[in-house]
Amino acid sequence: MPFGVKPSTPNGEEHDFDDFYNQILRPVARAEGWEVLRIDELVEPGAINHQAIRELYAADLVVADLSLPNGNVYYELGVRQAISPGGTLLIALEGASLPFDLVTQRVLFYSKDPARRHTFVENYRAVLRLPPATHSDNPVKTAFESLGLFPDPVADAASIEREFEAKIARAKNAEQLVAVWHWAKEYRPLPVGTLLALAQRLADASDYATALRVLTSVPGQAAKDYELHRQRGFYLRHLEQFEAAEAEFRRALELNPGDPETLGMLGGLYKRQRHYPEALECCERGALLAPALLYMRVNQAAMAILTSPGDATRGIELYRSLKEDIDNRPQAVGDGWAALVRAEANFALGRFDEARKDVAKAVSVGARPLDLRSAADQISLLGEFGFRSVEADVLATHLRDEPGMGLAVIGEQSPAEPRFSPRLIIR
Repeated sequence: MPFGVKPSTPNGEEHDFDDFYNQILRPVARAEGWEVLRIDELVEPGAINHQAIRELYAADLVVADLSLPNGNVYYELGVRQAISPGGTLLIALEGASLPFDLVTQRVLFYSKDPARRHTFVENYRAVLRLPPATHSDNPVKTAFESLGLFPDPVADAASIEREFEAKIARAKNAEQLVAVWHWAKEYRPLPVGTLLALAQRLADASDYATALRVLTSVPGQAAKDYELHRQRGFYLRHLEQFEAAEAEFRRALELNPGDPETLGMLGGLYKRQRHYPEALECCERGALLAPALLYMRVNQAAMAILTSPGDATRGIELYRSLKEDIDNRPQAVGDGWAALVRAEANFALGRFDEARKDVAKAVSVGARPLDLRSAADQISLLGEFGFRSVEADVLATHLRDEPGMGLAVIGEQSPAEPRFSPRLIIR
């Protein structure tokens, strides 16, 4: 839309576009649950043209005010309709002269008189309540579909799925993965497996909010997919929405009680909340189901100590058994995670020199910074509860001083709360 106060009639009568945006367009949309942005409100570094095109591409809905023959508005409307299958809402002042190429599209007209805008507000609100795919016709998209340049979501569902998978494979960073999501969301329903794959790639890039948004779009018939609920819970846990995360994990276990990965994640959630008896119960069940999973057994041993800080006998025995198991696994040689688990076990057994050697081995074979931090945090937690406190502090500090740990801390910071409001751009 134009910015500021502009002449809007041949006789020079003025219209305050900023006032209309601030008093009508933005508050009405926000009241309907939308996240609203006008391009001048972007406060990030970088080229403004790049940012504008990104937002025009990604928005669930773009509003274009055609009240004036404004070149920027026409250009950006053309960009939107050419590159995105998403909806566009055209609005204009009563009496505005529209270009020939746009008169066939639906336009909501509004009055300069605030007292006469109630009809526009009601129509605007009605559009905002529609599903995104029905916001408006897009003549460019329709033409491209007829030319075979855009896939037809009805006739070409298989082609859309193949293109979806290819776009995920080509994406090299979080921004490109987000762009894939904004492309794909216009072609619902989408295959659950491909949505899970995209969500996992986003989570690997620490964008848990978008990953959760992807899985929230899964069609209703997939509600009995335990993996879907497990992954939702995992992302919610990282976003520190613990109550919602627990509900998702419990639903996953209702659908598949024998899933050790869900039990491990639920146990991790309880551990983070310091609900150690509940965490131990999950780890006990998970270790019975999958005794080969080191992360399940190392957490089982730690929780056994934390639930009985006055008597660590059982936890120490679990650590001893775990160390012996690792020592008897040929595949553990060269495994950084196995070396870190062995370091924690040696710490629990009082073999501190061996634990330090295990840490050095883990680093030498390429243990991830995230795994180094995880081991440090668990050893620190044991120390906080009075279990080998001095040695725990020394070993945890040693782990955190290893190369790459600074990057791990940055990468694991919790992102902002997820925003499930659809995104609307005012141009």
